[in-house]
Amino acid sequence: MTKFSASQNTTVKPRSIDVDLIRAVAECPENFFFNVQGIIKDNAEAVSKNSLFFHYKCSSNAAVTNNDRTLQKIKLDEHGSALTTRPLLNNEIFTVRIDKLGTKYSYGIGIGLTTHAPGTFEIPNHMDVLKTGKWMFYIKALYYNSSSVTYGYDLNNVKVGQRVGVMRSKSGTIHLFVDGIDQGPAMSNIPDNVYGALDLFGNLLKATIVDV
Repeated sequence: MTKFSASQNTTVKPRSIDVDLIRAVAECPENFFFNVQGIIKDNAEAVSKNSLFFHYKCSSNAAVTNNDRTLQKIKLDEHGSALTTRPLLNNEIFTVRIDKLGTKYSYGIGIGLTTHAPGTFEIPNHMDVLKTGKWMFYIKALYYNSSSVTYGYDLNNVKVGQRVGVMRSKSGTIHLFVDGIDQGPAMSNIPDNVYGALDLFGNLLKATIVDV
């Protein structure tokens, strides 16, 4: 039996460690040579102190994980939601990566903005329950307060690995982004000081905030 250890010094706290090992055996004239090589790497994307995070006070059917960057459902057949810890800056895009989708429903993600601050009210599992102070993209429409307007991109078409984002522009318009592409303004006169909101709606089971 042979024991061995490996270590790595770093000035930044690791967020997601992967260890890859490769072994090889070589036959020599009188014995066998056994070799193990490995790589230790941080698999997480770089996150700055100014990045967006999910607030830990999410809805009852959601869990915030991965250092407050990932939101996932608890009961898969129900919805779940969370808000960002701080309001979005003008022209800042709140973007999430689709990590996991189910197959039970024909619909699958809700993303948008709200004037409601996390920690000041009980966040519902479905953001559309809010009748004031919210602008949420679902399917092919923007739902605001108790009304809705048709919007071009069908969010039911997003797949695992794709990125979906929302932005309030400096001029007060709300925009949807899919894989970094601006789908155009959906509505104007959005107030400032709005938080990013993610709804694990229907088939969406897990998503992670990514920086753009």
